[in-house]
Amino acid sequence: MLFLIYTENFPAINLYKKFDFEEVGIIRKYRKLDGQYFDCLVMAKFLQK
Repeated sequence: MLFLIYTENFPAINLYKKFDFEEVGIIRKYRKLDGQYFDCLVMAKFLQK
């Protein structure tokens, strides 16, 4: 399972960490809004069958 979360969204990051999601990467300059770039954190949880 994979999620992309803005690095400034601390409540969401903390919530996903509570459910054992791991930070696996960062996408720099993921989105530009009002002339400012925002990075995106990639979080994943590896599920077993």
